[in-house]
Amino acid sequence: DNIERFLIQFDLDGNRRICDLSLGERKKVAIVNTFFHEPKILLLDEPCESLDPLMQIEFFRLVEERKKAGATILFTCHQLSNVSTHCNRVIIINKGQIIHDMPISELKQIHKRVSFTANKEFSEKLSSLQGVKDLLIKDDRASFLYVGDINPLLKRLASFDLDELLIENPSIEELFLHFYNE
Repeated sequence: DNIERFLIQFDLDGNRRICDLSLGERKKVAIVNTFFHEPKILLLDEPCESLDPLMQIEFFRLVEERKKAGATILFTCHQLSNVSTHCNRVIIINKGQIIHDMPISELKQIHKRVSFTANKEFSEKLSSLQGVKDLLIKDDRASFLYVGDINPLLKRLASFDLDELLIENPSIEELFLHFYNE
């Protein structure tokens, strides 16, 4: 029985009244109610709010099941780590306007977080390079977001006397703040 599966999965007592449930338990009931009839399209507003980490895992198991079944799922989320893990596409909205709309994979591919330490003067050479955003320089250390083809950056970095170099995918939180502040 589908309802029994949901009650077990979300650790719910089917004999309790809604008014007697905590906020987190009410959220779980809302999730069960939403997914119970296996809808093709789901619109969810902050679905993980008030859920403990274990219940968030269960929620995203349901999301993955529905995705595999071909459902379209749209949700708002301020826990951006969930976006990078469970979403195919991200849309960032600022003041009611879409300011960014891109597949997660593409977003991560063209944006890099770069940090390094070097022994030479590099600030002028670095700040003039197209694609360098949010540059922070302190003493011999630089950190910035890089947007675009990484080869010109690597050529420029090769001209510095580097002690350390780290190039990684920025967090979704960092990209969100970058786009929001543009």
